[in-house]
Amino acid sequence: MAVRVALKLRIVTEETGSFICEISADRTWKCIHLKRAIEDETGIVAREIRLHWDLLSTDDVPVVGVLRPTSTEFMPSARKKKKELKLDEEKLEVLPEGDEVKLTLTRRPREQAEWLEKVKEFGLQLRLAPPSMKDDYEVVFEAVRRNWKSFEFASPKLRGNAEIAFEAIKRDSGAATWVMESLWRSRDFVMRAVQEDYKLLKHAHLPVQDDKEVVMIAVRKDYRALSETSDRLLRDREVLILAVLQSQDALRFV
Repeated sequence: MAVRVALKLRIVTEETGSFICEISADRTWKCIHLKRAIEDETGIVAREIRLHWDLLSTDDVPVVGVLRPTSTEFMPSARKKKKELKLDEEKLEVLPEGDEVKLTLTRRPREQAEWLEKVKEFGLQLRLAPPSMKDDYEVVFEAVRRNWKSFEFASPKLRGNAEIAFEAIKRDSGAATWVMESLWRSRDFVMRAVQEDYKLLKHAHLPVQDDKEVVMIAVRKDYRALSETSDRLLRDREVLILAVLQSQDALRFV
């Protein structure tokens, strides 16, 4: 049974830090529960609410003998790094420690909020979205999380976005069909991809298929990745040993 830890949340505006409301919750709450509580208090529709908190920077940590401003609230040029309480299912346990946490509330555009809600219900609704929403990172990412097949309807720009593309192929390698060619030229992207499914090595451009580190990762996943590697690496002793240790069948690729 989850332990309920009391938590007081002070909700403020982004521009001036003005008080909006205060919510009593606990860390077992999900993000969506908090947003609905804010909606009950303020009338701001939950789907339009975005919540962020300030990340502690090195400038916030006191150093003996060094005088620093105690706050950046009155320094217009200061910009603290923020992190968003993003996913509906995310629990409040991810928030900073303490009995009280300050969260900054901003409102997302109404059209984006409406389409986020639609794709959360049914990811493939992305195919009915206007071009602006098919090119919206948050809408597309959420659609892909709900149904990997919606990746097909993302804009070319977002089908070339490494995080969204990886989210899609992680859910089903069939999404590789719609990944933009630029990503298959990327050593880093292919390295992540073959850790999920060795067969994705076949989509990589030839120079990446000839990258020993990439191929070793794929072969470690499954010796049959040898079928998609370069002739040079098929003669590489280290690659072959790794494959043969899994199965003598690997010798048929040599």
